[in-house]
Amino acid sequence: MNKEETIELLKEYKERQAKLDLKKNDKRKKEIQLEILKEEEYKVNITPGYSEGVKTSNINSKVENAVVKKNNNIEILENEIKELTRDIELLEIDVREIDIRLGMLTYLEKEILIDNLINEMTYTEIGNITYYRVKHQTRAEKAIQRIIKRALEKLEKI
Repeated sequence: MNKEETIELLKEYKERQAKLDLKKNDKRKKEIQLEILKEEEYKVNITPGYSEGVKTSNINSKVENAVVKKNNNIEILENEIKELTRDIELLEIDVREIDIRLGMLTYLEKEILIDNLINEMTYTEIGNITYYRVKHQTRAEKAIQRIIKRALEKLEKI
């Protein structure tokens, strides 16, 4: 895995994790909407009508329309939930794969790579900010360069 692939891997990881979280939230919202819809009573306003002196009502058509509308809404929500479930499963597989690849790096190596490759921090900034945040020490540019080189070599082996 070269440097460009590593950059893409790290960028994809954050994006896919965010997409996964959003899809899970969306799925949960739709499940709640579906529960509410299934529990909802039919609301039909029946108005009596008169036809040539005989009292009639439009009960059948109003009830039928309400049932059809509710069933259509339930079907739409169920289909959306199925689609979200498939999307979530695919994203989870992708995120797991990236986790496996990044799993061979230490926390410090991942943080340094992210700051260097994605956040475009200099070696000095990484040594003074990132390394200090993780290890409560600072490191010179050469030490940070060695850490990045070793981390990239680890990822290339995969």
